[in-house]
Amino acid sequence: MTEEASTPPPAKRAKQTRYVTKYQPTWESDFPWIGEGTNNLSAFCKVCFRNFSISHGGKNDVRKHAAAAMHQSNEKKGGVYPTECMMSSFISIQTEDPDVLNAAHIFANFIRDNNLSSEAADQFSQLCRQMFPDSLIAKKDWGQRAIRMASDLASTKKVWRSADAVCFDVDSTVMRDEALDELAKFCGVGKEVQEWTNRAMGGAVSFRMALTERLNIVKPTHKNLTEFVAQHTPDFSPRIKELVALLHERNVAVYLVSGGMTSIIEPAAKILSVPFENIYANKLKFYFHGDYAGFDEDQPTSESGGKKVVVERLKAKFGYQNLVMIGDGATDMEACPPADAFIGYGGNVVREKVQKGAAWFVSDFQELIWELNNTENS
Repeated sequence: MTEEASTPPPAKRAKQTRYVTKYQPTWESDFPWIGEGTNNLSAFCKVCFRNFSISHGGKNDVRKHAAAAMHQSNEKKGGVYPTECMMSSFISIQTEDPDVLNAAHIFANFIRDNNLSSEAADQFSQLCRQMFPDSLIAKKDWGQRAIRMASDLASTKKVWRSADAVCFDVDSTVMRDEALDELAKFCGVGKEVQEWTNRAMGGAVSFRMALTERLNIVKPTHKNLTEFVAQHTPDFSPRIKELVALLHERNVAVYLVSGGMTSIIEPAAKILSVPFENIYANKLKFYFHGDYAGFDEDQPTSESGGKKVVVERLKAKFGYQNLVMIGDGATDMEACPPADAFIGYGGNVVREKVQKGAAWFVSDFQELIWELNNTENS
């Protein structure tokens, strides 16, 4: 019996290494109309008011975007004012019916563009029901929904333009991360703690309970906290530095109101030029040998409704007439009232309850900067 000569298998091709390009702030000297996008693999075009990827070509991707017909058209028009972006984000999940959503979207824009009174808008929606009796869309409450959308959004924007004080949440708003979650990872118990964070921010449990349970899991020593602060560089949300700087230029008081820890927030506040006395947050307690001993329960931010208390005190002490609260969580939204307006932020994480409840929900702070600059230039 003869053996067949075996053919050696073809040699495997070596895998090509894929390189990813990250955003570089130095590009802004050549392209002043860009900024960092929602992550470091994208850039934000201030002309088109949109993010685009730069992960493959880097500056070449920026050049391709600049050469695109859409960008050049928007540049000729002086940029795209983000009304459509804000209106879409505002009404994005107010209803589950896409047809009703579309009708409300169109009508809300019509109200805005034509300065239509609520009475006229209501009469028009009733007329549609009479004209199109067989239409399932006409029978639904898209007219009143659109009126409320246009009214609440306009009111919120008006307060924002004349704000004399702004209170920012810190975790997942000013900063990209949740500091207590990061501290938990640092201490080796990140997974256990994050679930409690999500439940608290979504409003499923009281904030005091979530804070207590999370800290009981972490049990950070004084040494843990000191080392974490020393090693943890503040990771700011895109364009928050520019927004805070603009507010300072307008002599608007800026406060950091957080359910996080004061000692972790202070390095970020220093970079943002926010006075430490403008930080309202929680304070940890330690035994004389440095072990965790709980937190200061007298701080209003240690429980649900605490941010509301802080806002009440600020308005009473300083007489603010147009105080705006900005944040991603249910505890931020419940501070309005007494805050004169609330703006939901979803640039890092989107809380469904907040997105549904906020009159103005943004995913990029550039929208707020644009609104202030548009006021100055009008």
